[in-house]
Amino acid sequence: LLPWLFYLYLPLRATTTPWYTNTWANFSAEVGGASAWPVILDTIKRPLLPRVGLVWGQVFPRLVGLGTAGLAGAGLVLWARLPRAARRPGLTAPVVLLYGLGFLTICGVMVVYDVDVIGDYLALAVLLAATWAGVAAGWLLAAVRDVPRLQWRGLPAGVLVAGLVLLALPAAQVRANYAAADFSRLDERALWDTLAAADGTPQTLPKDAILIGGWAHYNELRYRQTVEGWRPDLVPVVLDDLVAGGHLNLIDEWLAQGRGVFLVDPTPDITDHFATVQQGPLARVTKREELPAVAMEHPLDITFGDNIHLLGYTLQPAAPRAGGQLRITLFWRTDARLQERYVVFTHLVDEAVHKIGQKDDEPVRGYRPTVNWAPGETVVDTLVMPIDPAAAPGTYRLVVGLYTRFGERRLVAHDATGQNLGDYWEMTPVRITR
Repeated sequence: LLPWLFYLYLPLRATTTPWYTNTWANFSAEVGGASAWPVILDTIKRPLLPRVGLVWGQVFPRLVGLGTAGLAGAGLVLWARLPRAARRPGLTAPVVLLYGLGFLTICGVMVVYDVDVIGDYLALAVLLAATWAGVAAGWLLAAVRDVPRLQWRGLPAGVLVAGLVLLALPAAQVRANYAAADFSRLDERALWDTLAAADGTPQTLPKDAILIGGWAHYNELRYRQTVEGWRPDLVPVVLDDLVAGGHLNLIDEWLAQGRGVFLVDPTPDITDHFATVQQGPLARVTKREELPAVAMEHPLDITFGDNIHLLGYTLQPAAPRAGGQLRITLFWRTDARLQERYVVFTHLVDEAVHKIGQKDDEPVRGYRPTVNWAPGETVVDTLVMPIDPAAAPGTYRLVVGLYTRFGERRLVAHDATGQNLGDYWEMTPVRITR
């Protein structure tokens, strides 16, 4: 029962979010995984073999490595052959069962819990695999230590060679994965340095201001507050939690209380519903102001795959500038329930297919994945594409398409007559200005 004490953390969580309060209903919802069950129940309605392949591909070879995975399997087999001094008699089957079921349970949950950050959840599975790889490594070193022909001048040369081979396994993993896992080049401090330098000026953030941004800015602000003691009165809010949780009404409440509300990362999810003014590097929310629904300016009938229809689109502005943004609104519909999650990609390219703008995301910033589309429903998807400041003035090609979220397999596009258009469709040319 000791691990259940971890949930005593939840009351402390109430101090870090404006929408979690210490009630028994909220507590039981968090402990029972209320937010996870809809995802799990939706996933099990779809083919699970692709998810099994995805989890398998994440664990082996990406997170563990094929060599270490082989060692882990060998460790399970060799457990019974270790000297009795290394294990207690009668524990072979229980230990193998405990570790094996733990590993399979973690992987099984990730098969039915369809989320992007699988690697985060599989950390414990990696630890279990590494433990058994260590068992096999210890058995191997013990086996070669006393072999006479593997000794050199009385030294266990075989142990040295085997040890170097074993160390090569994690070294290979570091070499393969370090670049993808290295975030040291990201500098989120610059924004907060600018705001800290503005303290005492008209640009100073008001007391108890709300700052809404992505995870990177959120984490950096929390670090500066808790470690460096800068402006502990500021309240950071994660943009995705605010939008995905359907809590935009909290912005109305904060404004009614007279609190300053600022967007660290402006997004249509908020700016389509609230007016903002620029205040230094931030956008200050001033009032509720719903933008009118975007009309479809370019109706069409393009089909991707078997039954994903692009009904039309709207571009704003008609002639964006270099360094600015192009707002693309796509109107989608499907005739049948989709079994795959697809990413919408939009690329702005020159004649040499050099990209000056790109935006890839699941529909509606991931809040309306294709597997949740209802047949016959029109899904309005707005993407904001940043344009390269170095882009030369001229006319560029704007293309759109879809690919599977896992495996990145593109869908083939067809026009209304059934003609094959390739794995993307080219929209109207876009003129870039200075």
